[in-house]
Amino acid sequence: MKYPIFFLLSLVAGQLTGQAGDVRVSVSRDTVLLGNAFFVQYTINRNDLRFRTPEFQDGHLLSQSSTSNTSIQDGKVQFQSTHRFLIQPERAGVFTIPSISLPGTTIPAVEIYVQDNPQGLLEDPETDMEWSKRDLFHDSPVKNPVRKTRKL
Repeated sequence: MKYPIFFLLSLVAGQLTGQAGDVRVSVSRDTVLLGNAFFVQYTINRNDLRFRTPEFQDGHLLSQSSTSNTSIQDGKVQFQSTHRFLIQPERAGVFTIPSISLPGTTIPAVEIYVQDNPQGLLEDPETDMEWSKRDLFHDSPVKNPVRKTRKL
């Protein structure tokens, strides 16, 4: 009888220590041509945060997806949720992804530069899949990312 209670207590203790995680923000590009879209992704490594979708002004939310993963390894509970949005800005200029307040942390606003696109070039927002692994606020920016474009 002692062993099941000990296991249950260690599981609860693992959940409590696993809550000290972080929040990572990634964008597929910092500059986009008008008429094209980009991804923004929030990765949260805490199970006590309730994520609310930001209100994107001056842009169309083309798609959104959320995933959640909980794992227990060697008695340690890990939690990760990912929220991904595909956004198409409405006009050239600066597109601002609003800041988000979560308990214990605030994610600052992010600016994406939208350039005019008189030639009507199309860009693939997923050309470089490594973007989703980078943290916008902590990793160094990618210099000269590969861009695939094609004419309409």
